[in-house]
Amino acid sequence: MKKSIIKFSRYLFILGLAACTSPEHRQSTSDTSVAAKETATAISSHKNELCFLSTQGTNHQDTTAVHLLIDNTTVSGEMYWFPAEKDRRNGTLSGTKTGDTMSLVWSFMQEGMQDTIRLEFKLRGNILTQKPSIYNATSGRELTDDKSGYTIILKSVDCATLRFKK
Repeated sequence: MKKSIIKFSRYLFILGLAACTSPEHRQSTSDTSVAAKETATAISSHKNELCFLSTQGTNHQDTTAVHLLIDNTTVSGEMYWFPAEKDRRNGTLSGTKTGDTMSLVWSFMQEGMQDTIRLEFKLRGNILTQKPSIYNATSGRELTDDKSGYTIILKSVDCATLRFKK
């Protein structure tokens, strides 16, 4: 991603130089503008990397961290849940994005056991909201509460500040 940004920055610099040329070079500037638009479109279609963090509990001792890679309608990433005095969950996210809503499956490890849960998120600017989960006594599984609103709030953070497995 950094390489693409550097290439695009160089391209914009060259485009700026071309814009300062004499009138007889106007045609090449127009061609350059078209190429710049195509390059910008190609870069914007690359994966969008976003990271979010939430702390909960009376002393903000429970932490949730989410790392998302959004490529058009495909979403992948990681999610870590670190509650104080409990077993943590960490694993991968995968699913789809429609508008500002994401329906993802979280495949995680907890207490040495692999499990999955469907999660629902909404992306609103630099805030990620999530529907809470409920425990289904019949199935013995945790499920997303589809009747609930998006009440869990995670705030955007610089991905460099979080330590995710590479």
